[in-house]
Order: sequence, then structure tokens, then C-alpha cells
Amino acid sequence: MDSTQQATSLYSGPPLLLILAGMILLLVILYFVRKKLYRLDIYLSSKSGRGIGFRESPWHVSGSFILGLLFSLSLFLSSGKWESFNPFSFHGPADASAWQWLGIFLLAAFTGMAVVVAIRSYRLFRARYGTIRSLVILPLMIIYFFAGMYTALFFLTLLALYLVYRFYILFFGRRRGLLTR
Repeated sequence: MDSTQQATSLYSGPPLLLILAGMILLLVILYFVRKKLYRLDIYLSSKSGRGIGFRESPWHVSGSFILGLLFSLSLFLSSGKWESFNPFSFHGPADASAWQWLGIFLLAAFTGMAVVVAIRSYRLFRARYGTIRSLVILPLMIIYFFAGMYTALFFLTLLALYLVYRFYILFFGRRRGLLTR
């Protein structure tokens, strides 16, 4: 039986460098979106008749990014226990580890942050323009959350590659490696 077909059919994804370049491009685009997000507040402030030119710092998108980073790290450090974890089970989440509780807290913090953004939008820009602001900012928060998750994976991958390199140098270094004496 020829196993060449099986070996080549396992790889079907795009090249790794293309994925990394796309992720870096996404982070650059998200940086400029975050930098210009205040213009949405100024525009909606002028349209809603406030006339003040309200500018809020983009704490919500930065916070979403940081929460995504921390959530991804809690998933990584929980050693795969998230797959079998059910917080709504009959016995309750008593079997949860500390990393799972951290993940639940981070998701609750993200949800709370989204609710605060929606309430502030309705309070500052009234119903019509507050809805528009919420419909723009809440998807941006979700995108930033997932970008934070993938950024954490990217940095963990770079850390793992660096550690492999350092162990290689330690054991098989040119002159002073542990196994080349």
C-alpha cells in the first residue's frame, strides 16, 4: 500500500510565513484603527447635537486586547482542562482549576466591559447615535480580543522556538556544548 498520498494529504494549510505576515499586518491595521477611533466620538458628538466634541480614550479596545492575551495564556496554562470543563454542570464548577477560574473571570470582565461601553454610549450620545457607536465598537472589541489571543500564541511560539534554539546550543554548541566535549 502506498502511503505517499496519506503523508501529503495531512498538510493542507497555507505556509506559516504567510500566516505570520497576515497576523502582523492585522496588528498594524488594528493599531491605526485604535489610533483614529476618537474620530468616531467627535463625529457622533456633532451629529447628536452635543456640540462639545466629546473624545473618549480607546480604553475598551486596549482592554479587550489585554484580556485576550491573558485569556489565551490561561488556556495555555490550564493544560487542556478547558475541553472537559463545564461550568453549568450539576455539581457546579467545584472541579475547576485556578486557571479555569481566571479564564471565567476574564470572560466575565470582557462581558462587563462591553456592557459598560454600551451604557456609556447610550448615556453620552442618546439612543440613535449610542446604538451606532455600540454597533461599531463592540465588534471592534471582539476583533481585538481574538487578536490578543492570537498574539499570545504567536509570542508563545517564538518563546518555544527560542528555548529549542538555546537547548540546542547548550547540548550541541560548537566547542562548549555538553555533548560535544
